[in-house]
Amino acid sequence: MSASAIVLEKDFLISATDNANFDRVTRISASTPDGDIDIQLDINSEIYPLEEGRKIRLVLAKTLALDGSRDVNAEGRGWRETSEVTLAEEYEYVCYGKVYRHDEHGDTDLM
Repeated sequence: MSASAIVLEKDFLISATDNANFDRVTRISASTPDGDIDIQLDINSEIYPLEEGRKIRLVLAKTLALDGSRDVNAEGRGWRETSEVTLAEEYEYVCYGKVYRHDEHGDTDLM
């Protein structure tokens, strides 16, 4: 039995951008329209430029496997080195790896 790979899928409105620390990286600050989630996220702005006021959809997933059953990188290969169709193919910009830091403020049912 397989479960969905997606843990969170929400629209966000970018409220601020900051590219002062790195040449090709922009840190965006964004919130959901109802204000229940605020995020800061680093984006490679050289390949995916974003600006204040733009609406984006953020998807967090446990794995890139479409059925959520396993890690597509289980054999030690990079996620781009597989011939398997993955969740990554459905989106314009994909980050794959671990969350660097997660700060919770208030109650949440995501974790």
